[in-house]
Amino acid sequence: MDSLVALAVAAVCASLSLMIIGALQSELGLDNIIGHITVEAIPFGIGAGISDYLVEGQRTEGTDEPQQQEDKKQEEDRTLI
Repeated sequence: MDSLVALAVAAVCASLSLMIIGALQSELGLDNIIGHITVEAIPFGIGAGISDYLVEGQRTEGTDEPQQQEDKKQEEDRTLI
């Protein structure tokens, strides 16, 4: 589901950025417009995927389950002995 959201965000951002710089004109035809948006959406999609991965990693980094915390503590105690 996250990849579909990232793809949708990429397509919208690509469309808006191409409209702002004036690269999408009605004389181009639908095939060319879709091609421009698709090619421009690739970097946006990659960026959205990387940022989602980084944010998800930060969310789960400090939220260990209580059992996992206990296991880590026991393992640390064994290495100290």
